[in-house]
Amino acid sequence: MKIVKQQGSALIVSLIMLTSVTFLAILSLQGSTTQIRIVSNLQIKEDMFHSTTREQNHQYSKVVNDPKTLDDMFAAIQQTDPVTLERVVSFSDKAVSSEVEYIGTIAPGLNFTTVDESTAGSITPYPFRLATNGVDQAQKVSAAMIQGYTYNMPSNGR
Repeated sequence: MKIVKQQGSALIVSLIMLTSVTFLAILSLQGSTTQIRIVSNLQIKEDMFHSTTREQNHQYSKVVNDPKTLDDMFAAIQQTDPVTLERVVSFSDKAVSSEVEYIGTIAPGLNFTTVDESTAGSITPYPFRLATNGVDQAQKVSAAMIQGYTYNMPSNGR
């Protein structure tokens, strides 16, 4: 009987194939991990944006509808620094703050008539800036909203 020497080429080919498949699997996992991080960061960014928008809308509604906020606006008129407003919406994982700042007096010019006394007068518009800033817990994502509004008051002495 004749003895045939084996070369082992099947073993070498199968090891090369196994190595290449393992390498492709590792690359695939790294791509998936990167995409998960991208989606997670986008979700945090959107959540921060919506949280800041929600606080901004609540603060604006409070300023427009609640007469108690007139004190904050008059405090802003009397000082040069913005006045920090009380937080309306509560978030456990975000720091959101709002400030109202007086921009400056616009010259009076709008005429009005009071019903009781039937006298003509003029209204002075007082422009304000409502700024809301938010930062997430890790302080990686921030959002800022600025909204202007005008509060009209009768002018003094007219």
